[in-house]
Amino acid sequence: FFVNENPNLKVGAIYLEEPAKTTGLGFIALDNNVPLHELEETPTMLKGKFDDSYNKYIESSKIEFVDASFMKLDSKELLYNINYLVTGLGCKILVLDHLTMVTYDMQGEQSERKDIDMLMKSLRELVHKTGCSILLVTHLKRPQFGKSWAEGREINMTDSRGSAAIEQLSDVMIALERNMLNDYEKNKTKIKVINNRVTGQTGYVDNLFYN
Repeated sequence: FFVNENPNLKVGAIYLEEPAKTTGLGFIALDNNVPLHELEETPTMLKGKFDDSYNKYIESSKIEFVDASFMKLDSKELLYNINYLVTGLGCKILVLDHLTMVTYDMQGEQSERKDIDMLMKSLRELVHKTGCSILLVTHLKRPQFGKSWAEGREINMTDSRGSAAIEQLSDVMIALERNMLNDYEKNKTKIKVINNRVTGQTGYVDNLFYN
């Protein structure tokens, strides 16, 4: 949507749990409204449409990819690549999926907080310096009591895993809630704004239904 509606806009994709090839195929599958796993199993299923999507998004460099799968934060390599997407390649929107992944190799909860603090501060500085926007995916803390997230538990601003810096340095926080154990609601995702420094408006805004 961003790319189609804004011809001069470039998007940087940093997906830490998969190789860049899989990310690229995901965009092609999305453009053609087919499941990614079916496209991976049968690359010829789209025939000429595959080349059209490839040229539109990838060959044209409308979407820039970083092969950052399982990249470690402590090597500074991740921050270098994020900065290069913006200052070197001109990306205005970055998608980083997901924050928790960069701290998996850290030792202990205290180290995880420290490293997320450092990353969030660096990302905030990059936003201020360049004017880019960063869509940052983060996991949630495991609840100590009550319903699980899979049962549609309501998400609050303090539920982000790892560090309070996530809520302190983010302009907007959007929560996605879904009851995966309810046969009647498992395809519905509730969208809720839980932090909004721009307008102050928060609360439930819409529902998404997967078909």
